[in-house]
Amino acid sequence: MATRKKARKAAPKRKSSPARKANTASVVLPRLPVKTVLSKHALAYTFAVLMALDVLIVSILGSFGYISGAVQIYQGSLLSYSLTFAGVVAGMAEAAIYGLIAGFLGGWLYNKFSS
Repeated sequence: MATRKKARKAAPKRKSSPARKANTASVVLPRLPVKTVLSKHALAYTFAVLMALDVLIVSILGSFGYISGAVQIYQGSLLSYSLTFAGVVAGMAEAAIYGLIAGFLGGWLYNKFSS
């Protein structure tokens, strides 16, 4: 003969009081202010790489005659820049140095005034 399994009765549901809801936290934690700190060195290296890549891209496009205005701006602002191979490498190095300085100062100023 097959054995019958006994059916289990469900546990009776608890009644919650009207003032307190079930499964809610009764303690509310205060929100603490979060201070965002920016890495000065990471921002400086990022600016240096981006500025050097910018000089390289402008030099490549400028050698084909597309953006001669940007090439003239770089020749006026970067002391060692020209459309020769050595001038492009020197301009990239100079732009990277300017990017390091600008990125470091920007990160320092952000951390100084973001508190």
